[in-house]
Amino acid sequence: MLVEQHEHYEELCALAASGQASQPDLADLEAHLETCPSCRSFTDDVMQLSAQSLSMLALRNDPNRDSLRNDPKILLPGRAPKASQ
Repeated sequence: MLVEQHEHYEELCALAASGQASQPDLADLEAHLETCPSCRSFTDDVMQLSAQSLSMLALRNDPNRDSLRNDPKILLPGRAPKASQ
């Protein structure tokens, strides 16, 4: 597949992750993802990053965020996961 075609689908993926893709674009992307493992993997990564970003924004606006900051189950940027004991 040509690099330009992958770039097109990567752009559609970014639009889909941000909720800005049109229905025809979503249908085109979904059809392509059925046959392209590379774009499917890219889309999975982008969707995961998007979900994490939205979670971080929600946490940022949470009035209880200071108490959540000490919760070992929540991994915040710049904080390494705690080792299991």
